[in-house]
Amino acid sequence: MEADYFSIHQQEQRYYQDLIGNNQGSRYTSHFMELDDEANRLHQYERQRLEDIAERLVSEEVQLRDKEEELYTERMQLFSEGNEAEENRYGY
Repeated sequence: MEADYFSIHQQEQRYYQDLIGNNQGSRYTSHFMELDDEANRLHQYERQRLEDIAERLVSEEVQLRDKEEELYTERMQLFSEGNEAEENRYGY
């Protein structure tokens, strides 16, 4: 997703740079430069947003993995306690 967004951003950059280059001396040059600046700001904002989402997902994945290990350990303890109780009950 980030690669796609970066590719789109690069295309926008080339487009605005071409417009600026093709319109040197035009009264619209400053407008194209403003659009280019806005595209850069939006790109930085979106990139930061994607990085924040990625960090949150990694953190959640680690928490889920820890919880899974905790539950596995708990199940193993319950299973071993059940076996011990059965062995004591039947005298194995």
